[in-house]
Amino acid sequence: MKNPSFEHKLDAMIFAILEQKRLKAKLLRVVITGSDMRSLERIFACIDALYHRGYAIAISFSYSAFNSMLAQVCQRWIEVKKLNITTDNCGPHLPKDDYYGVFFPALSMNSLAKIAQCLNDNIACEWAFDALACRRPVYVTLSVDEDESHFSSTMRQCLSDYVKALKGLGVHVLTQACPAAHNRRQLITVADVRKMQKLTSLSVEADALITPAARDEINRLQLVLNRKS
Repeated sequence: MKNPSFEHKLDAMIFAILEQKRLKAKLLRVVITGSDMRSLERIFACIDALYHRGYAIAISFSYSAFNSMLAQVCQRWIEVKKLNITTDNCGPHLPKDDYYGVFFPALSMNSLAKIAQCLNDNIACEWAFDALACRRPVYVTLSVDEDESHFSSTMRQCLSDYVKALKGLGVHVLTQACPAAHNRRQLITVADVRKMQKLTSLSVEADALITPAARDEINRLQLVLNRKS
């Protein structure tokens, strides 16, 4: 007979080990720009995916983001999700800030234009150019799609030119949700399963690791487990 107490302890132990690995991992600096609340869904999806694949994350808010509801909602989301993520509105001025790279989820049009034109006059630009100068990777996803149908042809061309300029600087402009997320295996714990208890199925990555207690919870809730191909 299975020992539920043991399996839950095993579940907690696995989670604790991964959390320790996260604390020792290279830091990825995530810079949130703009004040458009519509970008939150993209931002949360990126941060959540990176965090649950083991990345250590620190978030910096641009001036406009820090002084808007966007920062407050983001900080509240981190608290509710109980993520071990620090937040600030500082640039890369501390020698001890040894970060692996910089990621801009849903980069605002204003910051996109400034980085593309090499105007180093805000926090987003400071992080971008510091990383490039130190030969650290810079990843960007856009707050809008390049082929936005409601944009004029002139605006679409301008956006395309900015993206080309970023690539010319050495910035990785991504169409996927987050940088190198596929390099880390997804971990499903009993806590993750319980968040899905109102659903009838659970979709996970093809190579996801599922803890024993999580498997028991999936069976107890009679969830259909779908592994993505």
